[in-house]
Amino acid sequence: RLSSLRFIRQVFPNAVIKSKYGTMESAGIAYQCRYLDRNHYHPFHNRFVEIVDTNSNQSLSSGKKGLIVVTTLNPRLIPLIRFSTGDIGWLFKKSCPCGEKQILKIGGRLQDMVISASVHFSLDQIESIISSFSELNPPVVFQIEITNPQGIDEIILRIETPKVTRRLKKEVLKKLYQEITDIPEALFSGKILRFEIDFVAIGSISRIPSTGKIKKIVDLRK
Repeated sequence: RLSSLRFIRQVFPNAVIKSKYGTMESAGIAYQCRYLDRNHYHPFHNRFVEIVDTNSNQSLSSGKKGLIVVTTLNPRLIPLIRFSTGDIGWLFKKSCPCGEKQILKIGGRLQDMVISASVHFSLDQIESIISSFSELNPPVVFQIEITNPQGIDEIILRIETPKVTRRLKKEVLKKLYQEITDIPEALFSGKILRFEIDFVAIGSISRIPSTGKIKKIVDLRK
């Protein structure tokens, strides 16, 4: 998680931090080399990784976004054939300076993804972007609401903050468009009708009574 990564960097400011990607069922699937940044990995040579369409399960070409599935015959007693990781990602068939020929990018959990027409983004992406603004003190509380009153999806990102300025709203929206290019492309093509940021007062986003947690994605589409 982002909070854990920030803590490690504070305690060990000179450390080079790299990670491994995997699941409980398949163990390690991919690793980071020194040339790769967060969310980018090289598949292990004994793991066959595919990106498939979330509806048809058909394998997608290089650079297309979809569901990450993995095939491994190790261990041989319990092989995994096209095992769904439950994660969204991209697989790029391109060379890395380290010599590897594939780069896997992790987008986030499918259940934590906002999927609207051609727009796909994760809660982690939203948290990372809005947490980069000093005015929005972490941990940032936010909620995404999706509706389609006219048959075309509308997305509202609500963010709790003690103070709102027009400049901040403009800068956050600009960075969201830069980092998640699906959003402006879908707006331009008419695939989504509206994407809006709504700054609200601290505590105004409703919590789940039994846990006190926030439902991050509220899907009101019919």
